Amino acid sequence: MYRILTLVILVVFLLLALFFPMKISYNLESIGTIYPIEEWKITQDGTGNLIGTHRFNVTGITGKINSWQFKAGDLSGMEVVIKPDSLVHVHQGDTLIRMYSTMVLEQILDYTTQLNILKSQTNELVTGEKSQIIREAQAKLDFAKEQLVIKEKEYKIAKELFDGGAIAGLEFSQKDNAYQLAKIEIDRATKDLQIVETGQKHETVKVNQTQIDAIQKKLDYLRKVNTGYVITAPFEGEIKPCELPEEVIQLKKMNVCLVEIPIKVEDMKYINEHSTIEVLDARDNITYHGKLLRKGTNSRILDYKSVSFLLAELAIPENQSITLGIGAKCKIKCDELSQFDYLKRILNYNLHVK
Repeated sequence: MYRILTLVILVVFLLLALFFPMKISYNLESIGTIYPIEEWKITQDGTGNLIGTHRFNVTGITGKINSWQFKAGDLSGMEVVIKPDSLVHVHQGDTLIRMYSTMVLEQILDYTTQLNILKSQTNELVTGEKSQIIREAQAKLDFAKEQLVIKEKEYKIAKELFDGGAIAGLEFSQKDNAYQLAKIEIDRATKDLQIVETGQKHETVKVNQTQIDAIQKKLDYLRKVNTGYVITAPFEGEIKPCELPEEVIQLKKMNVCLVEIPIKVEDMKYINEHSTIEVLDARDNITYHGKLLRKGTNSRILDYKSVSFLLAELAIPENQSITLGIGAKCKIKCDELSQFDYLKRILNYNLHVK
């Protein structure tokens, strides 16, 4: 009975197509995947080095890779300025991460000590207050010795923990570095005391002042450099939650997004530059209009069917956000078909890629 009814409908449809030719609107429907047009993320490897990758999803190319490498124990601090587990809108050039270098801090300490010694020597030359300078140098040496005892204890504890696998190599390197710096400070304080006690390397006030000015400029530069170890946002976008433990922060450009839509290979011929694309975000029930960028040049098997992919661009209005990932309901409005083409398509409807 059903076969006879289907045959009758088919005959009627063919007769109408023969005597009353017309065009029929034809749409394709599928489920697409939403991507941001650009993605940038910072990851940290096991040695503490930071790696930044900037990916352009239109081409699928990682266009830029940055690496912030430090010697073992050099990176003494890192601060994420914004919380990486919260959604935050940032602008291009905003500071996201600050870093601090042990080596720069050591240079600052060294120049600060030199500056203080030169100022003390200059004061001695002007006022003759040498005994006070000697007492200050002795106090610095005593303090350095106390610090060495503390740093040595911390180093020994860290070494035992590191040998037992309880702490990471980066943390042990920092303790080792602090211990070595404490030793250096002992030597420096000892030499400073010897200088003020013996009166070696006395310079004129004019020469001392020249050296003081030069060291002060170096100090100002190093302090500026140490606060300049920053990572800034390469573009305006939104900070998204990190997905992997090694990720420090990830930024996505959300004012323009891409949608990748699987389409049955034989249906690709119905799609051209005049086709319109509508994407429904089921979360907010908002429809976005897409601009076709390209049709896929290769195909793959999906759900036992040969499909290809088309890529479209979506402009996201300000103060709106689209749901990323798989799940976008997509409708492609194709060229109008004749009754014969439409009938052929209907007969294969059950093979359509949803």
